[in-house]
Amino acid sequence: MRFFWFRKESTDIAAAGTTAFLPLRSPKSISPPDSTSYISDDGTYVGDDEHYMQYRESTIRSLEPLAKLSMSSTASAYTVGVNDEATLDKPLRTLLLNPRLVLKYRDAARRTSNQDVQFQFAQALLDAAKSVEDIHPLRPFQSTDSDGYYQLMNEGVYWMTQLAKKKHTEACFIVGTWYQKSQYWFEKDLRKARKLFIVSAKQGYPPAMYSLGQIEQNSGDIESAKLWYLKAYQHKEPNALYLIGMCYLKGNMGFDVNLKAAYLALCRAAEHPANPISDANFQLSQALLQLPLLEGATKEEIEAKSYLYLREASRLGHMLAVVKLAKMGRE
Repeated sequence: MRFFWFRKESTDIAAAGTTAFLPLRSPKSISPPDSTSYISDDGTYVGDDEHYMQYRESTIRSLEPLAKLSMSSTASAYTVGVNDEATLDKPLRTLLLNPRLVLKYRDAARRTSNQDVQFQFAQALLDAAKSVEDIHPLRPFQSTDSDGYYQLMNEGVYWMTQLAKKKHTEACFIVGTWYQKSQYWFEKDLRKARKLFIVSAKQGYPPAMYSLGQIEQNSGDIESAKLWYLKAYQHKEPNALYLIGMCYLKGNMGFDVNLKAAYLALCRAAEHPANPISDANFQLSQALLQLPLLEGATKEEIEAKSYLYLREASRLGHMLAVVKLAKMGRE
């Protein structure tokens, strides 16, 4: 069995036969307390009980300032109490208010071979770190809070990269996005992003299909981009529904104009239950007034439906919709 330190200086998880390392770019690095402590390829902490208990206590000390920070914010009203039974689907700041919950989740993640449990742990850590930025954008980088902030972020990235190495569907997509958009400390590398997206897409993950379409389109391979966009569209990925709808509406990317297909795709994007697209709502509100999309509908019915889509676009933060509603004097 191969072992590696909790932190190293490489993020090349795509290289075959190599070990994935977690790079740290924080003012204060977080690591196991002793050189006899390792984390193996399967995420298991290797070391005697004394060393692991020291590591657990150092985690609590690192996260306690964040707990105080979160409790001092108005967001603390959305958390659960220290003694409540906590699960990963409860408010993220539970982790911040209760540092020992991080240990509880870490213990579960390191003892199981269930990659979905490990993924939930990684996602919870990253989301909790992001919530710190949302509460106080500048505070995470101050010395009193930085250890806990980077503890959450670095360990979350570590688990996610390990899962991507093992070809976990969603982890591959997330790490691929980090390479695509140069997030965290990952330098932009579309080759690595594309490789990870392909792994995810082949396992049937629609967002990865859409991201592959973006990469192919930006590289100039429109035909390949269309194939990936259409695959994502067939899986009802909301961004793909919107994009294909606009292609049918305006004849982009070599699509023939098809108002019926455009209306259907844009409606699905606008009314997507998990991720409604604001511009799909806005485009529908305008297209309904300008194009014969609703056969047999009266002018009043069309105007009413157009207004509903415009109001929803405004609710989702579409600025043009907000301006138009303000000019209409209706909110």
